[in-house]
Amino acid sequence: IKPCDSILPEPDILYIHIRNGDVARDFQSEHAQPPCLYYYNIIQAFDKIHIVESDQKPINICSDYIKSLFSSKIVKYTSSSSILETSTVQNTITTQQEKKIKYHTHACLILKAKNIALTMSSFGITLAMLNEDITFLAQIDSTNPKARRSSEWRRRLKDMEFDFDQMTQVFTNFIQYQTLANTTALFSGNSSDRITNNYFLHYPPNQLSVRSSCVSRNCNFLTNRTIRSTHMR
Repeated sequence: IKPCDSILPEPDILYIHIRNGDVARDFQSEHAQPPCLYYYNIIQAFDKIHIVESDQKPINICSDYIKSLFSSKIVKYTSSSSILETSTVQNTITTQQEKKIKYHTHACLILKAKNIALTMSSFGITLAMLNEDITFLAQIDSTNPKARRSSEWRRRLKDMEFDFDQMTQVFTNFIQYQTLANTTALFSGNSSDRITNNYFLHYPPNQLSVRSSCVSRNCNFLTNRTIRSTHMR
């Protein structure tokens, strides 16, 4: 926790956690990532956003989507000098040290940010649960509906903190989305790549449910707002 002392996320920025790497384009399992529609709608309530993501490949489709559509809203966070100093030897930063700095910065941002949009990742969820400064929290259960029938789902429900009633007891402004569609069936007849593209960029708004417990203007805005299409081709 100590390296986070000098990390001061801006209070009016929405910090968006996006998962890159091994499950970045997963839409069929218990670790399925959210369609871009989720991010698109939450971003509408904020003037400034910051994406918290790793450099792992492949890149999540929604990462490029957000950077393209909301470039004017994106602000960058510069790693604090105190973290740099603890990770350098004779002012030389190795690739491994640079990765460590980024990892620490990402962890600290989620641990201290006031506005957070989580993804399907235990990294972000665990840190958010330790964050005592959150004023707005968005979460999504994008597990494939078929996977929710598995025996592992009850454990998963607890591990990923999907209990809505429990979350609203902790967070004053909490909004939770859930995907409803069986993606393979929804986009049947297309190639695997086409199904992936359709899921992330063309997920139907009427297949994304939302429920919330809100006090703030931003949270109420999202609750009362009709979920809109991403309008991506």
